[in-house]
Amino acid sequence: PQRLIAALSAHLNPSGRLTVAHDRSRFAINGHHEQTATEVSMGLSPAETVAEWFGKHLAVDTAIDDDWHYVVSGVKKED
Repeated sequence: PQRLIAALSAHLNPSGRLTVAHDRSRFAINGHHEQTATEVSMGLSPAETVAEWFGKHLAVDTAIDDDWHYVVSGVKKED
């Protein structure tokens, strides 16, 4: 995931935004993927962890990991 975040961030325009968002909880998404996508899904990491990975390339302004949704988002840091 860290290499993907680095690659996606590199392609953002200045002040571009990268967001990972789901309208369900991490627990619900991971449970769904365990049933349907085990070959391609590693499962969602806690938002706090993903925010740390984002933070190497982005100014993270949102990290939500609750019973209803999952969102990590940040804006590309200036070079």
